Amino acid sequence: MLWFNQWTRIDAVAQQLRSTSGQSFRHYRIHQRNGEVKEIWAFSKVVRLKKIGRKRIVIVHETEDLNDTPRFLVTDALHWDVSRIAITWSYRWPCEVFHEFTKGICGLESAQLRNEDAVKRHIALSCLAQSLLQDAPVAGEHLKNLALQVKRQALARSSTD
Repeated sequence: MLWFNQWTRIDAVAQQLRSTSGQSFRHYRIHQRNGEVKEIWAFSKVVRLKKIGRKRIVIVHETEDLNDTPRFLVTDALHWDVSRIAITWSYRWPCEVFHEFTKGICGLESAQLRNEDAVKRHIALSCLAQSLLQDAPVAGEHLKNLALQVKRQALARSSTD
């Protein structure tokens, strides 16, 4: 219930800011990870939230008239500026895909490694496996079989460490 109430209040604040003081939203040009430049209008403030502590909240609009649905970004990095927060957020999806891949395909979650070098080697091999699979010109069942083969090889290597 705590989260619902806080997000409801944040949404109400965003709506009030849009209607009463649109000048509170500043214009930013964000250089995205794909090299494109994106224009956003954002409001940022450090607030204290009950039971969570101090957080920086950024309300982002992608249109100058602020009529689109706002995106709410929340961070512990109180000293970060809006540009850095937005750029970091743009990396969220590739990180999620990589995390899912390393846990599901490469067996990073189930690996029981005994020393730091083995962990480093397993992570490096997981990154290599993802890179190879992304560039592989195969599709369908062949890709599934290749992924399983890479997983078995990675697990075999990690179990010998």
